[in-house]
Order: sequence, then C-alpha cells, then structure tokens
Amino acid sequence: MLPRIIIRELNAPRPQIGVSLQPQEMHWQILGPDGRVIRESEQPLHNLVLNNAKELAATYRFSTLNMYAKVGTGSSIPSATQTALDNQVADTNSIPSGESDSVTYVSPGVYDVRRVREFTAAQVRGNNLTEWGWGPVSGIGNLMSRELFRDANSTPITLTLGTDQNLRLIYKTRITISPAPNTATPASITIANLGTYNGNFWTKRGNEDAGNGDLYLAELAAIGAGSPLNTDTAGLCIAGLSANLNTAEPYIHVYRVNDFGLSYAPYTAASKKRTTQTVTADISQWNTTLWGLMIGANITGFDNVSHAGVVFNFGASFVKDSLHKLIINPWDIVTWT
Repeated sequence: MLPRIIIRELNAPRPQIGVSLQPQEMHWQILGPDGRVIRESEQPLHNLVLNNAKELAATYRFSTLNMYAKVGTGSSIPSATQTALDNQVADTNSIPSGESDSVTYVSPGVYDVRRVREFTAAQVRGNNLTEWGWGPVSGIGNLMSRELFRDANSTPITLTLGTDQNLRLIYKTRITISPAPNTATPASITIANLGTYNGNFWTKRGNEDAGNGDLYLAELAAIGAGSPLNTDTAGLCIAGLSANLNTAEPYIHVYRVNDFGLSYAPYTAASKKRTTQTVTADISQWNTTLWGLMIGANITGFDNVSHAGVVFNFGASFVKDSLHKLIINPWDIVTWT
C-alpha cells in the first residue's frame, strides 16, 4: 500500500504592527537664578524601560509615556518590576522657555521622542535628590522608567540644590515600528467559510499627519481607538480593497469600499498586544470583488492619511454579494516590547 501524502499550504502570519520602545539619553542641568547652567552631566543609561511601561502603553500612546519628569530621594537598585520612585519629592510637565517637545523622524519606522522638563527651586530645594523617572501622568506611580542619578562612571550621586536653583531634565526615547513603511511583509487573513488568504502586509506614513503616520497607526491600535471622527488621530477604521493593487503601488493610491470603525477586545494584563473584535460587513456592505483589506487612521481620505493593509497574492480575490455577510476573525493587530 502506498503511503498517503497530505500537502498543506504554509500560511503567513496574521498582519501585525510591532513596536519597540528604547531609552536613548538623559541629561540633567542645575540652573542658577539667572537661568544659566551651573552644573550638568550626561546621565549614563541602562535598560530603563520598566515592565510597567508595557502596561501603560495600552492606555497612553507610546510617544506620551514620558510627559512628566519625577524626582525623589530613594536609593534602591533600579528594577524592571518597579512602578514608582522609592520616595517621590516632586513631578512636573513644565517645559522651560525656549524649549519644546519633539517627535522626530529618524528613518523609515524610527522616531525619537524628546522631552525637556524643569523643576522650580520651590519644588526641589533642600532635598538630596538621588533618583529620577518619567511617566505619562502626574502623581506617585505610573512610571515608564526609573534610574538613579549617576556620574560619568555610573556611580550613584546626590544632587543637592540651593534655595534659588532649578533642576532641568532632558530625556529622549526611541520608538521603532515594524514593518517599516512601504516594506512588504508576508501576512494572511482568515475569512469565515472562505478560508485563509495570503498576501503582503504594508504600512503607509500618510501625507496629512506630519509624516508620522505609521507611529500614529500603532498608537491608535495599542490604546484601542476605534471610533473614527474624521480626524487623523480619532480612531481606526477598516475597509476592503476594491482593486487589484498587485499591479500598482498600494501606498500611493487606495481603492476601497466604505469603511467603519474597528472594535477591540479588552486589554489582557501583561499581554503587550491589542486584539481586534470580529469584523462583520452586512449584506448591504462591501458588495464587490475584494482584493485585500486595510485599516486606516481616518474615516475619510484613506489616500492621504496613514493606513496599513494586506494585499492578497496576485490573482487572489473573492466576491462579496448582497446575499452574504463577510466575517473577519479577530487578530492581534499590534504587539510591543
């Protein structure tokens, strides 16, 4: 008897945006009453992104995890499991005159977020400051990073400010998005009763969102924003592709059917991912030949704003008609580390 051989198609993974958050630099300055720098140092950096930051990302955008600078007098060895300073003295989101926050495009999929915050003498004078951290909101806890003040040799030091001296902290983090914009990555989508469709997943930065579209897209997905209000940053929506884009640049022009808002499952603690709910196109929706699916950061004008999508492999498509609903199963739309 001849052996039975079964050949199954190897399907690509689900379409997914990946996000990595890394510290880049921290600089501190002590300023006199005339605003001149009296003392300053570049802070040696270690692995400062706390586990808590990965949880905060499900509520706050990646680029706003460091809106508040925090200082204290604790001295415990920094640990990834910490969520607060040992002994917080003050926090601030005050941007000093002449400075500004920035989100800077570095290269495709890579952005640097820079924050400058200044504590007044009234906040920090008379304290022996030994620790610092950053978080998205004011108050004790909710840290995305924590470290000790150190010298150039990484030895912990104490900053003791005079009664008329301010403390300024400058902090930079780097956010990396994958896949990089306009880079095709194999992916597949499972459609109820039709099976799995393989294709290429790609992202587009957009023209109406300062060119940071892939970052906005990842942030909106992570926080579960799914009710578009005709603005670039209101929420995500989903649509079907109504033209075969394997013969064109999908990130230049998009042919699509009407879109509607995405919804998401509640965030699961420690999962570091956001999962969509089932998407259903009713009998009156998307009735045409579909060549792929896409998500976008705006309910109108997908051609100009940031979006991502899966274009089915060449020649693959299916027809949606008024006799059937189209059901797209849940998938992990974004993960982060």
